[in-house]
Amino acid sequence: MDLQIDEQILSVALRPHQIEAVEALACATDRFAYAEMSVASGKSLVMAALAQRALPRSRVLIIAHTEELVKQNAKACKWLGLSPSICSAGLGESAVFGRLTVGSVGTIANRLDYFKDVGVVIIDEVHRARMEAHKDGSASQYLQIKNTLSKGWFRGLTGTGWREDGTGSLENTFGKKVYSYGFLEALEDGYVKPLRAVAAAAPNIETKGLKTNSQGEWSGNELTNRGVALAPAHAAAFVEAMKEEGRTRALVFACDIAHANALEVECKKLNIDARAVHTGNTGRNVNIEAFRRGEFPVLLSVAMFSTGFDVPDIDFIALCRPMKSSVLFAQSLGRGARLSEFANDCVVVDFGGNILRHGALDMIKPPKRRAAASGKIDSAGEDTGEKLDSLERTVGGDLRMGAAEGSLLSRHGKPKWVKPIGSPSYLIGRHLWIIPTASGQVRWFSPSYPLDAQHLFCVYDARRGWCAQGAVDKHGVLHKA
Repeated sequence: MDLQIDEQILSVALRPHQIEAVEALACATDRFAYAEMSVASGKSLVMAALAQRALPRSRVLIIAHTEELVKQNAKACKWLGLSPSICSAGLGESAVFGRLTVGSVGTIANRLDYFKDVGVVIIDEVHRARMEAHKDGSASQYLQIKNTLSKGWFRGLTGTGWREDGTGSLENTFGKKVYSYGFLEALEDGYVKPLRAVAAAAPNIETKGLKTNSQGEWSGNELTNRGVALAPAHAAAFVEAMKEEGRTRALVFACDIAHANALEVECKKLNIDARAVHTGNTGRNVNIEAFRRGEFPVLLSVAMFSTGFDVPDIDFIALCRPMKSSVLFAQSLGRGARLSEFANDCVVVDFGGNILRHGALDMIKPPKRRAAASGKIDSAGEDTGEKLDSLERTVGGDLRMGAAEGSLLSRHGKPKWVKPIGSPSYLIGRHLWIIPTASGQVRWFSPSYPLDAQHLFCVYDARRGWCAQGAVDKHGVLHKA
């Protein structure tokens, strides 16, 4: 495997948040701990630096679930001057005696006898690591590793600190969260580029009646049929949006192989060089590398590039599939967040209703935690706030930007919906309404306020307290302050 590194890169310096993450993970006293770090914030270097810190005293294993991530993590280790061994059958490497080993979970699980003396295990995308038995009593590959390395210390990194199987926060199933660095912080620090949604004149794929697979995602022939039927409209819409925005590096997420192939055909009808990359075609790696070099403008993917796909120059993302999983949604958007001299931001078009479903990138939350046996909601779990009939999803972040257009970041800390509980007061000279709510007084800076408001969308200001950006009246109409 080619892991040649320019000698000049070996002097790479960690960013402040990366140093903080390494310190937090290294100093945590629990055997199991993880850090939640924004997509595109440099998790590979954190893992490499953590391994470097542990190596004098212990043998270290860095585990990922894809070959692409294994390569990225191994390169990060070399950037810090380390010499990692590679244990990944998919990459044609099966080294098992290295002091530092970077490998894929399947290959490692099949060779555990060689890793019994490992003292530190670092898991990439730890939200994928099931550390408890399946319902039938069988052990996942991660659980096999945990059981075999019964005295090892486990550290995890992820951009989304929860699983999509109803277990909620990883603190319920993996260990303590010791560090957090969100997308908003990364954007303010200048380490990621903004994501900007634009409206596209084409219908969304309807999800009503679709089947859900074992991973909790919509799938099946009916999804394929709906995607293929809308492929001409979606291809025409995202190609037009690319032209209007001046974009030339587009990553498109398709429902499945048939849908990706249909989108490829439609793009070529429009004289756009688009290439589908999936397990059903040959030359996948050739096309991926050609896309990296900018030799063609549109790469159509099927469940391959939601994690571990490092092409900083992506300036356009088209979500041509509905995503039930908030993790998949966040990870997919992350492909366009990496810094690049080629683009100042990344434009997003959504044909799956995902922005409305999940909200802005910094507002995405884990699903409710469910009791394992009964499947009922655990009152002690996450998301215990007032349910508002999905009203919090009506705008996908900043109300001023609209539902499907504008920033995919709320930009105002932790906004929330509140319900008015009394009559508002109007300060005429200041064009200000004071509205009593369960969260205390809320300010509305506008002379026009809907007196029949049912819910207010509020953000917190250090000087003014809670301020409403918008209100939904009894008819479901959105009013903006």
